[in-house]
Amino acid sequence: TFGLVAHEIIQTLFSPNEKDLQSGYPDYIRTQMENNFEDIFEKIIQSTGAILLIKNNKLELHKFKNQLKESLKNLLIGMEANDLHVVECEKDIGCKFEDGKIIKHGYVGDLDIVGKVDMILEDSKNNLYIFDFKWSTSSINEKKLEENKSIQLCLYKKLIEQETGKKVKLVAYYLL
Repeated sequence: TFGLVAHEIIQTLFSPNEKDLQSGYPDYIRTQMENNFEDIFEKIIQSTGAILLIKNNKLELHKFKNQLKESLKNLLIGMEANDLHVVECEKDIGCKFEDGKIIKHGYVGDLDIVGKVDMILEDSKNNLYIFDFKWSTSSINEKKLEENKSIQLCLYKKLIEQETGKKVKLVAYYLL
């Protein structure tokens, strides 16, 4: 539940919109967080994480809210330090749908792959970056990265490169 809520909050706050060209950039996102985080958090908890509202979960919910907010602030700091802006959140990859039917498959070798990339970012030199958010602090994801064994991120990288024609400079898990 924590992961689902975190993903939805990130998508709401970080996704660029066509109406404002500054959306997706750290300053814009920071303003959205300062002005709207509390309301967005409450709304998403009600719709996606209602189980967290049970009296016994009150302390956990409070800790989660503070930890998520702090983690997102740190994400913004990292984005600024590396001159990154968000291109898209929760992007479906590997297949294209039209009228509820698959019209294009995404292949890596012989594998027909379908997935959802949590966040695609871009720097000022048009290099792409892929972040996959993990709420769990499990050492499994850290070990996969250290040993360069993250199949999920490798597949996402290949599919995004196929789709965009751009090189993905970096893929990473972002542990919330």
